[in-house]
Amino acid sequence: MDIFFGPSGSGKTTELLKLAHRSPYIIVTMSKQRAYFLYKESLSSDLSIYYPITYTELLHNSVIHEGSRIQGFLFDDVEQFLHLISNGKAVRAMTFSAPVKGEVHGAS
Repeated sequence: MDIFFGPSGSGKTTELLKLAHRSPYIIVTMSKQRAYFLYKESLSSDLSIYYPITYTELLHNSVIHEGSRIQGFLFDDVEQFLHLISNGKAVRAMTFSAPVKGEVHGAS
């Protein structure tokens, strides 16, 4: 698992788009507007990706069908997803377990 973190404008989303281009995973994001932005950004960077889905679409399983080539998910702004599933309550802390393989990328 890769983790991209840093302030706004540090390249996290660009790295996520590159990863989506190289893998059979779909980006999950906060809104249809953000999904459209990410898709347009991928096109302008010559990156071929699946059209991103929203957190709500994922939770309602309304877009991923059996037989799909999609093998997993890439979360854009995961803190927004936690906010959604906690009914707007603050998420003060979390723990995170990940396989040893993969990388953590911080902003420079």
